[in-house]
Amino acid sequence: MPRRRRLSEIERSTIAQDRRNGVSAASLAAHYDVSLKTIYNVVNHWGERQTANGGRSRVVGIRHPSRGTTSI
Repeated sequence: MPRRRRLSEIERSTIAQDRRNGVSAASLAAHYDVSLKTIYNVVNHWGERQTANGGRSRVVGIRHPSRGTTSI
């Protein structure tokens, strides 16, 4: 099975948007030279990627038995 090329973030964003606008997964797969599975993975995980990459970092408090509470 030949290895397919990696999609850029812009391509992933465009694919997710095109699917929301009704473009078929088969036509997107042919256009970007990737498998249908890749298209479905991009669409299903795009929202998670936006949240993970665009979200603010959080301060998490952890309790260490000998030092009390610290923030990292």
